[in-house]
This record gives sequence, structure tokens and C-alpha cells, in this order.
Amino acid sequence: MRHFILLIIIFYYAFVAYSQNNEPVLTLNTEMHTAGIKRISTDALGKILLTCSSDKTARLWDSETGELLKVFRIPIASNNEGQLYACALSPDGRTAALGGWTGYAWDKSYTIYLFDVATNTLKRKLTGISNLITELEYSPHGEYLAVGLSGGGGVRIFDTYTWIQEKSFIDYEGECYGISFDNAARMVTVCYDGKIRLYNKDFEMIKQAKGESKQIYSVAFSPDGSVLAIGYQDMTRIEVLDGKTLKTLYIADITGVNSTDQQFNAISFTQSGTHLLGGGNYKLQEKSWHRQIRIWSHQGKGSYRDVSAAMNRIMDIKPMPDNSFVYCGASPEFGRFNLDGTERFLDSSETNRYNSNYKSHLNVSNDGTEIGITPYAGKPLHFSVTERQLKVESYEGDIYIDKKDGLYITDWLNTKKPILPKINGADVHFMKYDETNRSVDISSDGQHIVFGADWDIFCTNNTGKLIWTAASPGEAWCTNISGNNKTVVVGMGDGTVRWFDFHTGKMLLSLFMHPDNTRWVLWTPDGHFDCSDGADDLIGWHVN
Repeated sequence: MRHFILLIIIFYYAFVAYSQNNEPVLTLNTEMHTAGIKRISTDALGKILLTCSSDKTARLWDSETGELLKVFRIPIASNNEGQLYACALSPDGRTAALGGWTGYAWDKSYTIYLFDVATNTLKRKLTGISNLITELEYSPHGEYLAVGLSGGGGVRIFDTYTWIQEKSFIDYEGECYGISFDNAARMVTVCYDGKIRLYNKDFEMIKQAKGESKQIYSVAFSPDGSVLAIGYQDMTRIEVLDGKTLKTLYIADITGVNSTDQQFNAISFTQSGTHLLGGGNYKLQEKSWHRQIRIWSHQGKGSYRDVSAAMNRIMDIKPMPDNSFVYCGASPEFGRFNLDGTERFLDSSETNRYNSNYKSHLNVSNDGTEIGITPYAGKPLHFSVTERQLKVESYEGDIYIDKKDGLYITDWLNTKKPILPKINGADVHFMKYDETNRSVDISSDGQHIVFGADWDIFCTNNTGKLIWTAASPGEAWCTNISGNNKTVVVGMGDGTVRWFDFHTGKMLLSLFMHPDNTRWVLWTPDGHFDCSDGADDLIGWHVN
């Protein structure tokens, strides 16, 4: 029986005096992540896997079966607070380190959360970190935790016995997404300032080199440290460098890559060091839209095989002790492959994906109460808010427009700096660094524009003056302003459809439609909710 419950305890999204709020928060409670998995990690024995996601959870899995073992829930708040971009399991598998957009809502600085894996308890917080956390890596024997930061924040090194910060490297001029250790505990980092930095086991810099472009995204040492590989965010190139001199030895074969956005920006060596692994946006368009993982022999200078892996961008690859490997993707999904390309398991999301190749797949009624949306590789869905009804059928409402009465929006689809969306040829400048724009719509009167990006939704007037910004719970894959100019409807990367107030940007309503096309949950920010029969187990209460 459908029900509508007025909850006694209401979560207030404003934090008084920046203090952490401990009131219950209504949240989705599916077994799998509901938004893109950013990183994957394993213990030294390869018994367990750790994943983290911008859905504000980290999860522990059995590495043989992919079975969920437990969920780590960190303190969260509204907007981006609690989104996890980095995670690392200690080599002994006892500690899970988690970080991202964490702690800023109440501390105005960032926090790393350390969980006891056995008891699933938060045992320590590393606070006062200056910049958003983009990378976490343990040294081979677990004595140190290396932390990569965004925005030129550099790299921090923590002693894991005392949890005192041992080193702080601040001579970085961009995002640090890549840190790797070899078996001798030497550390290498890459940064969006185009530099590769090599440190000895005492974290003294011993060598520095420049890449072919500034946006070096990933780095991986071979276990013996003889070579290392780097991958770029803005190039398809993969370079293999000498592990001591940082001189380029050779370029891995990327035959088949047919566009500049098909980067191999997730790379790793196998545990034996004999094979190089690379993934990212590379796909075989004539055969499959799945992202491929390329396996090169002879440390990247030999022949290769492509393995069809993920529905969306591959975010991370890690080696396993038996020479197999695990990966995670933005769909979200994660899996494990043997070196010969046979699949051990694949865990996929229980969410619809709204990054359809058909750009007009979100249709909205004039008053915003009815939507039609077609999930990626799915059937068209029609949902009515007023009737509380989900149907598997097409719905013909208004679709987005990017030109109207002399107003033209260009370069808005999947672009980021240096290519920015343009209003009548003039760049807009409000997006965050490294943020990609995904969608756009012009209001029915031609006076306003809404842009949907990775982390934010922006509303401007028709000259580009910013009116409001709303944090996006996931990539804003499709955006539609209702014809009466009352609401903005957005299909999100976390598998939800959200309604925002057109005039203020305040979130009004969230809808989760399960891929079984029967169960759904509809809820408001203050905790009112309604759901279909059997959907009660898809929601729960999060308490910080």
C-alpha cells in the first residue's frame, strides 16, 4: 500500500555555527553504489576490496565473489559534503582511509576518515587539510599514508603509527590525482602542473621531470620500480619512463583510438610487473560502446589485447596478487578480470543511468509534474508526481532547447576548460576548475539559461550573469526548465531525477526509479516521502 509519512524528525540542511548535524537524513539504501565509483583498493593479500563513491559511501567487498561485506558511512551534509573521491585499504586490511569533499561544511577545511574495518567504526579523523582530497595511497608496508590534494594543495605524508603529518609538499601548481609506490617504498607523484616527481623512501625528492602536457592524471610504478607509466587527462598518450631517470623509454601502442577524448587515464602494472593495464574512455565504437581495458605485454612495449569492461569511464585499476586485476567505473560498476581477459565477476548499479546518447531523452510537462525519460540502454519511463504512478511508456512533453529568438548556446555538451560553454559566442566563466558541463536548457521566455555540470547546476540570465548555483548530487546529464518557468528538472548521475525551484535553485523533490521499472521512491529534502509497494527497503536513515 502506498503511503505518505510526515516524519517526526526533520533534517535541517543549514549547519548552525558550522557544527556537524547529527539529525537523521533520509537516503537511498541500495546494496550497490548509486553514483560513480571513484577509486578501488585492496589489501596486500587481495582478500577484500574497498570502493568509494560520490554517493557518500564506501563499501567493502569479497574479492573472490564481489559480495558486499559492509558499508562505511561518513558524516554527511547537504550539497557536496560527504562525496568520496579517494580511498585506500591498509596493506594488512585493518584500516580504511576515506577522503574527498569531507568535513568542509563544519570545519572549513577537509578531513580524512579512518575506519576500523573489522568493527566498521570511525576510529580517527585527520583534520585541518587545506584542499579537497583527490588521492590516497599507503606505502607498501603501511607505515605511511600519502594524500594528494586539489587546487595546488600538493601532497601530505602521515605516519600511520602516530598519525602525525611527517611531510608536506606544497610546491605543486595543480590537482594531484596520481600517487604510486614501488616495493622499495619510493614514491612518485603526478600533477596538473605537468611535473613528475620522484622521492626516495625517506620522501626526499631525487628526480623531477616534465610530461608532454600539464594534465598528467595517473601514474603507476612497476612493482620492482624499474619503470613507471603515466597517463594524461587531455591526451590519449601513455608513456613508460625509466624508474630512476624519469626519461621516456617508449610509448604504449594505442592503435584503435579514434578521438582525443578516449584517454587511458587509469593505469596500473600487474603484480608480476610483466603487463601494463590501461583504461578510461577508450571504446570500440564499431563493435561495442563499452569502455575497454587494454592489456599490454612486456611492460607496455609488446602486443596488446582489449577487454570489454565498463559501461562508462573506467576510473581506477588495481593489481591483485595472482596477476588478475580489479577495476571500477563511473556507471557505477566494478569487476575483476584474469590476465587472459576472462571475467571473474562484475557488480553493476541498481540505478538507471541518464547519460543517454539521445540528448532529448528528458521530456517535461508544462507544469513540471510529469516527466518522460529514457535511461541508457533502457525503456522509456513516464512518471506522474500528482498521480504517483510509474509507467513503462513514452511521454511527449517539452524537450531542452539550446537556441531561441537569437539566443544561441554552443560548446555545452561534455566540455570543460579550455573549451567552455558559450552564450552567443561568449564564454561563461562560472564553472569550477576541471568541471565538465553536461546539459543545458533555455527558459520558454528566452530570458534565462540553466547549465547542468558535474558538480553544480547554474542558472544565468540571457547574457550569462549568474543568478544562482545549486550543488548537484551527481552529473547533471539532462536538464529541462518547465514551460511555466516554475521548476528545473534534472536527470542525475546518481540515478535520481531532481526538481529544483527555478527562481532560487532550492531542491524541491527527488525521485528514484529502480531499473526493475516497478519500484520507486519520491521524497523531499525535509523528509516527507512516498513510495510504491515493495520499495520501502530502498530507503533508510543516515545518522552522522
